[in-house]
Amino acid sequence: MPEDVAETYRRRATAAGQSLQTYMRTKLIEGVRGRDKAEAIEILEQALASTASPGISRETIEASRRELRGG
Repeated sequence: MPEDVAETYRRRATAAGQSLQTYMRTKLIEGVRGRDKAEAIEILEQALASTASPGISRETIEASRRELRGG
């Protein structure tokens, strides 16, 4: 790991009042639980494919946004 990156992680861990190990573990877990761009696009494409009418309804957009936000 580049030294500047390691230093940034150490600084952020200190600011969060956590050990470097705890901080890194938390960031890894958060990263995996969040959706990446490819997953978000797949969800939107599925919503578009399941819509019979031309275009997309407001309800579909709102449902997709809720799903992307995890709830």
